[in-house]
Amino acid sequence: MSDRLSQLQDFVNDLAIHMCNSIGVLHESAPTSSFDDAETRTTTPRPDAAEFGAQKTESRRNIELFSSLITRTFKNIDTLIDSLPSEESTSSLQAATLQKIQTENQAEAERLRSFVEKGEKIHDRIQAALDDIADTQLDARRLTFKNIAEYKVRKEEVKTRMKYEVPFN
Repeated sequence: MSDRLSQLQDFVNDLAIHMCNSIGVLHESAPTSSFDDAETRTTTPRPDAAEFGAQKTESRRNIELFSSLITRTFKNIDTLIDSLPSEESTSSLQAATLQKIQTENQAEAERLRSFVEKGEKIHDRIQAALDDIADTQLDARRLTFKNIAEYKVRKEEVKTRMKYEVPFN
């Protein structure tokens, strides 16, 4: 990022470019006029109406474009000039302002540090809770697999008993 004076010079250069381009485009799109009989003529010659209508629309667009560019650049220049230090700004006043900003910065850094510590504590609690959940799920799965294995063994025992038992009729 460049300093404010360099930015101001860039905006002034942009303003000059916009103004030169606008004059060039307006000159290029202007209708032609003949000055052969300018001394005897009492009115301004008018260009052909059909050709003039298309040129007029194009000229309006160019006028709107360049006026918005030039206006925006002027606003940027004004804003940048307002942000420059004033003549009343002394080195002691600047030092006091810098000291105030430094104090505020330190206070905010301490506040941020406390937020980070609280966040780390919350993170640790969440991590412990997730570990407990994972352990509980693993225990539940072990019990489920154990129960399924026992069920299969019992089912096999029932099948073998039914093969050898004679049903009563």
